[in-house]
Formats: sequence, structure tokens, C-alpha cells
Amino acid sequence: EMCIRDRVDSVGCPLDTDKDGVADYKDMCPGTPLGTVVDEAGCPLKGEKILSLTGVNFAFDKAVLTPNAETVLEEAVTLLKNSDSVIEVRVEGHTDSVGAEAYNQKLSQERAEAVVAYLVSRGVKERSLKAVGMGETSPVADNTTADGRAENRRVDFVVE
Repeated sequence: EMCIRDRVDSVGCPLDTDKDGVADYKDMCPGTPLGTVVDEAGCPLKGEKILSLTGVNFAFDKAVLTPNAETVLEEAVTLLKNSDSVIEVRVEGHTDSVGAEAYNQKLSQERAEAVVAYLVSRGVKERSLKAVGMGETSPVADNTTADGRAENRRVDFVVE
């Protein structure tokens, strides 16, 4: 059987454009981000974090995206528009530990919803997104330093 020239590399091996280890002709989820753990069909494993954006900033005590946050979110828009027909993503909002836990939970939910609303406004399918506020429950850095708190104020994109 002959291969179409543009589906193989210079030595005749099938192309793997997203470099996930699954040849394009078998890849059911093309365009997965580099380093994402995938199954045999090339789709991210459930529970796998596919993107973590620490530059998604909000004004203090607000759930309104800053212009810088919108710039950072364009990366997610591109990624999700390429895969929103085959994967569902949980958009997790995270806060630092400053303030009351219940308040941070509510704020993180509002921020996750703001991110989902922005993604939908840019053409990502709403049915593939689920906003979840995580509050201060999943820090990735030390909350006793300003730098650590800044890292903990983030949005993670996790495969459902």
C-alpha cells in the first residue's frame, strides 16, 4: 500500500506532528501539548493536567480578567479549539491562602467561570468546559512568600 507523501517523514516513517508518540494517521486527538501523557489513541489520560497558566491574573479580590491574562489565555484558546471535539476539560481556578477559606473557594469558582466565559467568547465549545473552583486547597508553592502566593493564583486545565 502506498503512503501519501505528506504523511510520512523523509525516511518513510509516519508523521507524529504533535510528538506524542502516536502517528498522525492513528491520532484521535491531534495537537496535544508537548509532554502530555496520552493513551494509545493519542488522547490525554483522564486527570492529566494539560496546561497550567500562572499568568492568568485577576485584579485583587476580583474575578475580572486582566489584559495580560487574556494574552496568556490565547494559548489555551488555540489548544482547546484543536481538541474540544474530543476531550472535555475541567478549568480549575486556584487561589493563595490569604483570606478566609470559604471566601477563597467562592472567588476561585468565579475566576474559573470568568476563564470559561472568555474561552467560549473566543470560540471554544462550552460543552467541553467545566469551571471548578479549587480555592486554596491545592497549592503548588509556599504560601508564606509573595512569589509562592503568586504561583498558587493560577488556572489549571485538566482532562475530565
